Amino acid sequence: MARSAALQYLDFIGKDHPTTLPCRGVGFQGITLGIGSGKSAAQETCYFSVNKRGAATKFYIDERASLSQAWEQAVKHWGEAFDIRPKDIAKKLEQVPSPDQFKSLRKQLNDHEGCDYQASVLHHVYAEQRSQLEKHRAKKTTRGKLNEDDLLAMYANLERQVSEFQN
Repeated sequence: MARSAALQYLDFIGKDHPTTLPCRGVGFQGITLGIGSGKSAAQETCYFSVNKRGAATKFYIDERASLSQAWEQAVKHWGEAFDIRPKDIAKKLEQVPSPDQFKSLRKQLNDHEGCDYQASVLHHVYAEQRSQLEKHRAKKTTRGKLNEDDLLAMYANLERQVSEFQN
């Protein structure tokens, strides 16, 4: 009996549920990707859904929560909701889904499930990646003279504003 429970637990934390719809899985059961609107989001946006029977909780990726912040909130809630071991929660926290997974989900929804989500629905999902690229570009442009993240972010923002003003 204990062996069976252990195997079920390992399946739960190690692979998607067999009924998980295409492009929604994150590699384990209890959390899926989604796009849509809801109580907390008036406009369509990407989110993680912690799927506890009868009580799904959505963690939106928007101006208030980045991809990695929403993931952290979702995984911590998942851990509590399903009584997951702390070491397994810690492993999952490090496995933030790629923004490209949401891009694939949008394509799936639009091409095969009759939805019409605009590319702008992915804006906040890619925000962290854009910020990292801007910081990298700023570091390169300043030839490494600016090393602090805040200064690099400020430089990147100024560069973007100048570019927008010129256009």
